[in-house]
Amino acid sequence: MPALVPRGENGYALPFFVIVVIIIFGALCVVICGYAIHRTFGFKYDDQGIRPLSAAQATYMAEVRIRNLNSLAYEGRRSQWARSGKGTVPEYRQG
Repeated sequence: MPALVPRGENGYALPFFVIVVIIIFGALCVVICGYAIHRTFGFKYDDQGIRPLSAAQATYMAEVRIRNLNSLAYEGRRSQWARSGKGTVPEYRQG
C-alpha cells in the first residue's frame, strides 16, 4: 500500500482559488439570507415599552407567588417525611 501522497493542482476539476471563492460566495449568501429573515421577523421596536403594573395585578401576582411557594414547601416536606419514614405524609392545605 503506497504512502499518502499530497495531491497537486491536477487532482481537482476546479483550481484551488475557484473553490475558495465559491465557499466565500456561499457563506455570503447564507449571511444575506439570515439578515433577510431577521429583517422580516425581527428588528421590531415596541413603542409602548413595559407598562407599570396596576395595584390589582400586583396583588394577584403576590398571591400567586405565595401559593406557589406554599406548594413547593409542601412538596419538600412530603418528600422529606416519606424519605425519613417519620410517619404519615402531612395533608396539603390550600391557601
